[in-house]
Amino acid sequence: MDRVILAFSNQSSHACIRELLASRGLCPEASFFCGASVIGAVRKLGTAVVISGSHLQDMPASKLAAALRSRAEIMVIADQSSNYYCRSGSNLYFLSSPISPGKFFALLEQLHQKESMQLRPAMEQRMEQELDIINRAKALLIRSNHLMEDEAHRYLQKKSMFMGLPMVKVAQIFLDQFSA
Repeated sequence: MDRVILAFSNQSSHACIRELLASRGLCPEASFFCGASVIGAVRKLGTAVVISGSHLQDMPASKLAAALRSRAEIMVIADQSSNYYCRSGSNLYFLSSPISPGKFFALLEQLHQKESMQLRPAMEQRMEQELDIINRAKALLIRSNHLMEDEAHRYLQKKSMFMGLPMVKVAQIFLDQFSA
């Protein structure tokens, strides 16, 4: 089981869930204490299953789930009173503590299957679409400015950094301006 990220605000919860995963021979992809780091890691991975407490150091689990709606399934482990703070969302699942290993692994398997069957294909399709936009912009630069492929790529990269936008957005702007 890959693409599992731990996100708890305290060390003891981290250690407890890490030990539970290790009891089945599983190791998380990464572990974090704040939501911003989780969001960055999930964006790098593309998709993931996040096991979290109800509150991280910088945000509640509900805000994390909203930020990762199309990229991750979130399992929140907390006492029943925290359930109020974890309003259910399409990618947010609550498991009250103390947890039973059977329920934990059943939910983890369910979330991993959902991530594999629904999120990953959508992410891969989006990545293919973004790559197509970038390649069309590079082809246009090659034709119009007589650049080599690596020069066109470097041009888009530099514009992306200068504008502070993702390369796909810069490529789309370039395509839109050229077709106008």
